[in-house]
Amino acid sequence: MKCWLGGLLAVWVVQIFGTSAMLAGMNAGTLPALATVWQLADEVGPVAKIAFVAVLAVLLAATRRRDYSAPEQIILWAGISGLAVLMVLALLPADFSRGFGIGFSGVRFASATLPIYIGGAVVGGMVGAVVERRCRLTGTAAR
Repeated sequence: MKCWLGGLLAVWVVQIFGTSAMLAGMNAGTLPALATVWQLADEVGPVAKIAFVAVLAVLLAATRRRDYSAPEQIILWAGISGLAVLMVLALLPADFSRGFGIGFSGVRFASATLPIYIGGAVVGGMVGAVVERRCRLTGTAAR
């Protein structure tokens, strides 16, 4: 369970902060300062953050019935993370979407931000799968 939670946390961190870095870079045209990324990530409302990790956890928990090879797990976690962010973008009411999706761009599936949200989630899923697998194989979390 510890390893699975570590992987889940890794997905969440990469999705929230990675997406914020890409969105900040999109607006600035350059690599953003860490303070700018932190500020943009902080603008994402708590309901959006919790909704993403909750949907992700439910979807990932449904896959824990068997052991997957490393490539299968990376692909599975990446796909599920992408699906989770799409579900939150589609279903989270605008009033709870501060700084995320419709609350960021004014459009639920904005063409400028949708690839960034999906890309951040997919990369996050890949990182989370590696973190979870490494922890299970070595018995320790990432250093």
